[in-house]
Amino acid sequence: MVSSLPIVFISYAHEDDEAAVRLYHDLKKAGVNPWIDKENLLPGQNWRTEIKKAIRSSRYFIAVLSTNSVGRKGYVQKEVADALNILDEFPESEIFIIPIRLDDCRPSHEKMGELHWANMFPIWEDGLQKILSTLKSNPEVESLKQKQKAENLMAISRPFGSFKDIEFGKADAQTERIYHPYLLLEGFFDELEYVDKLLKGYVFLVLGPKGSGKTAIASKLKLISDSDKGLNVSLNELENFPYSLFSKSFPSDELPEVKYTVQWEFLLLISLFDNFTKDKNCRFKGKFGALKNGLQELGVFPGKTLMEIAQTMNSRDFKSKITDHVHDRNSEQEKIIHGINVILNNLQNVTYSIDSTSSYLFIIDKLDDVLTKRGKQLNMQFDLLASLILAADKINRSFKENNIKAKIIILCRDDLYSKLENPNLNKIKEDYKIQLNWYLNNEDPLSSNLIKLINLRAKNSLKRDIDIFHEFFPETVWDDPTVKTLLDNTRCRPRDIIMLLNYIKDNTKGSAPTKSEIKNSIKLYSNNYFLSEIKDEVAGFLTSDEFDKIISLLYRMNSMKFRFNELKAKKDHDENLADFDLKKAVEALYNCSAVGCARSNATGKERITFRYRNPGTKFDPDASLRIHYGLLKGIYM
Repeated sequence: MVSSLPIVFISYAHEDDEAAVRLYHDLKKAGVNPWIDKENLLPGQNWRTEIKKAIRSSRYFIAVLSTNSVGRKGYVQKEVADALNILDEFPESEIFIIPIRLDDCRPSHEKMGELHWANMFPIWEDGLQKILSTLKSNPEVESLKQKQKAENLMAISRPFGSFKDIEFGKADAQTERIYHPYLLLEGFFDELEYVDKLLKGYVFLVLGPKGSGKTAIASKLKLISDSDKGLNVSLNELENFPYSLFSKSFPSDELPEVKYTVQWEFLLLISLFDNFTKDKNCRFKGKFGALKNGLQELGVFPGKTLMEIAQTMNSRDFKSKITDHVHDRNSEQEKIIHGINVILNNLQNVTYSIDSTSSYLFIIDKLDDVLTKRGKQLNMQFDLLASLILAADKINRSFKENNIKAKIIILCRDDLYSKLENPNLNKIKEDYKIQLNWYLNNEDPLSSNLIKLINLRAKNSLKRDIDIFHEFFPETVWDDPTVKTLLDNTRCRPRDIIMLLNYIKDNTKGSAPTKSEIKNSIKLYSNNYFLSEIKDEVAGFLTSDEFDKIISLLYRMNSMKFRFNELKAKKDHDENLADFDLKKAVEALYNCSAVGCARSNATGKERITFRYRNPGTKFDPDASLRIHYGLLKGIYM
């Protein structure tokens, strides 16, 4: 249920994002309805329009101020200016803008300086209570809080009975975390206790196909940390990470796996150090003050993302400052290497000697961008990704050896991991991995973990134990048991089955889906979702043009089963496909389970293998090909 309370807009500069997000969650816990771009903006939205709309619809505007931000240019100044204009519409006796200070700063806007502010230092909770007191003094807020509380109680007690009342989830786990957090807190199926292993064990590498739930695990851990003051979880995405710039920022003659590993360790330790300094439970030893000041002078601290640190490391200003204090080296390259090694040594000494009662998880996600490059750039990015994993392993072992409850967690597609070439990666995989595999117990479809996941989410929506496939679905569709039909049209991954059920829900007119509605929904799902999902998954292995060509060839076969040589003959008859690498294209589709291989055993019985069912198998050009049901319906729509 979307809160009906007046929105409290949180305005902040990028430098203060950690404090702003902390305030957002504190206000939510207090029953207030805050709005902040990091949590409320959706992918694809026009952020300028949405922010302006949110400010205009807000009852309160909280301006987060600090010495890092008051004098900076940026969009935050436009937000404050808009808020000050809206303030003129309020009677003088009413409060609209609430300035808060993170340190002893002075607001740059004259009007803002006339308003009384709340100090979030030296004790955060004191400032928070002042903010809440201001909000509680408004009878409109209190009245709406009571009204919403009553609505929530009614929603909990109302007996849901319709299939349409079930919230199955979203394609993106981060969207679920923002809009339906209960799905991850209460509807997260974790039979093998992956979350517990990441919280308490030594595993740090989460491998699985696209859509298998890697980001859902990260989002679950983040939600747990929101209510656990002793757990700090940081989500770090490498989407759009400047790999090519990063590879040039460290001018060493060492082999890539050595040079890049040192670079990653340098970058990761800076970001970890930043996280530690924000935790009041963390105590530092050694040359903490000198390190803090040095990193600040270099422009990589505080509040910088991994991308921003990487970009700064490649700048002339950074390299110039690194070499300013190095006088015992001859060349510029030697000075840079020596300067970075000195800082890295200080980072190691300080971060590996911290004393804290808290636990820290530093999660790295969104590594798929590595696949967007071709040729030498792709090989370089594979080297960088391999070195990232080696650096994470080294840092994690150092934390363990020093009894520090901190860990870097890496989420990676298993097909991407298999492309990385380093003899140590297989050992890391075997010792420290969690492998997500949802194709278990599928001889009995009703006992599938995917079906258990769906029923668990239905239970959270309907507030009762339920088997939705028994209660709402017909027994068969296309002469097969309904559950088998649904699973056969997916690749047995959470995202696939969730999206299929959303399509069925959207196309169901009554209280339960009919056979005809299920069939139509499967066709729409195959064309609108499944085909696009396959295209996204092979990006980096096939170009968009190569994908379109192989799909066109499969369409022209006019059959779901044929031999590779038959497909090759069709390709050889088309002069436009003379240079098309057919084997590479079919292999890419096999690796993402869009096609399977059919083989006959000694008794003549045919066995069909798909990668999602048989992860260790490889494409066999001598076998017959079988198009996945989901792809087949998508092709022929």
